[in-house]
Order: sequence, then C-alpha cells, then structure tokens
Amino acid sequence: MIRKLACVFAAVVLLLLPGCNQSNVSPEEATSKLNSPYNTKAVLQYQDIKANLDMIKSEGRCEITFESPASLKDLTFDYTGDLVTVKYGKLSFSVEPDSMPGQAMSSLLISSLNSALNDRGVTLKQENSAIKVAGKTNGSEFELVLDRKNGNALSLNVPEDDLSLQFFNFSFIS
Repeated sequence: MIRKLACVFAAVVLLLLPGCNQSNVSPEEATSKLNSPYNTKAVLQYQDIKANLDMIKSEGRCEITFESPASLKDLTFDYTGDLVTVKYGKLSFSVEPDSMPGQAMSSLLISSLNSALNDRGVTLKQENSAIKVAGKTNGSEFELVLDRKNGNALSLNVPEDDLSLQFFNFSFIS
C-alpha cells in the first residue's frame, strides 16, 4: 500500500503546477512559475483510498504528510530531486523514484510536467474564474484547475488512474 501511495504522490508532486500570485493571471503566467514554493492542504481520492494531506513544496523538495485516515496518519513522503524518503514514526527509508513500483506513472508525470513547461501537448483554457491546464502523455490525460485570480491550485484529476485531488488553504511561501 505504501508503494502505491508513493506513486500517487509522485503524481501530485509532478502535476501540481502552481501559478503566480498576481491579479487575474493569464494561463501562461499561471504556468510560468511551476517551481514556486507553496503549502496546501488536499483531499486525495485514489481508487478506494480517501485521505487528507498536508503538502509543503520548497525549491527542490516536496513533503507530503497524511493527516487521515488514522491508519496512515503521520506517514510522510519527502521528495528531493533524486530520492523519495518515506517516514513513519521512527522508521524511514529512501529510494530512487524510478525504483519504486509504478515507474510507468512516474514516467507519465515527468512527461506531463515537461509538456507543461515546454508547451507541448498541453492546452491552457480560461473558463469563468478558472484556468484549466490539460494534457495527455503516455496515454493518460490530466487536468489541473487553477484559480484565475491568483494562480492557486484548486484541483487535479487523472481519470485513467482514478486519481483526484481537491486543494484548499493553498498559499505561496515568500
């Protein structure tokens, strides 16, 4: 189960594309600051797992900690460019992201992020108060919804992998 969740979190880290904090940002502006530090809470739905998460992203690092369910509370995934460290209580171990099961998902996510950064295979669309970033790589489609006013992430969906996240209390770290 931890390995499955690690793959899911790889998806979150690589697909969560924070925007910038200007008023009424354009789609291009919203995706231009993909590595901006932020913190957020999220509700994760992955297949039959529903969980509340706390996420903190800083330069070169993203830490995701379970707040619930009780069976996963305080389980932490700490991503640094070339390692994923899984922590639970006093136990911890580190592995290379590609050595974990779900390497195909990691590959999909890296491709999605690269597509977003390079404007290949990704569409940006303004709808009412949202900016929708959509793409398809390695056979899986994703949609990231950003707040048009400030670029904050609102939701992420990867339907083929039965993965969805709803973000709240999203804020950029100065």
